[in-house]
Amino acid sequence: MELNVKLEKCWLMYQSIRYAGHIVTQHGPEIHFDRQFLGFASYYRRFVRNFVGVWRTCCMT
Repeated sequence: MELNVKLEKCWLMYQSIRYAGHIVTQHGPEIHFDRQFLGFASYYRRFVRNFVGVWRTCCMT
């Protein structure tokens, strides 16, 4: 059996890597803070009038 690897695709000696919106560390996968905050804020969307405008202002600063 032959194993071919491309060096630019290898992730060796890294403490953490970002993959598919998650951060993978030696302790397991973690959700990136941006996605975690977006999920948190999306819950309150039904309670905030003009949520999209508020969110846009928040993201631009």
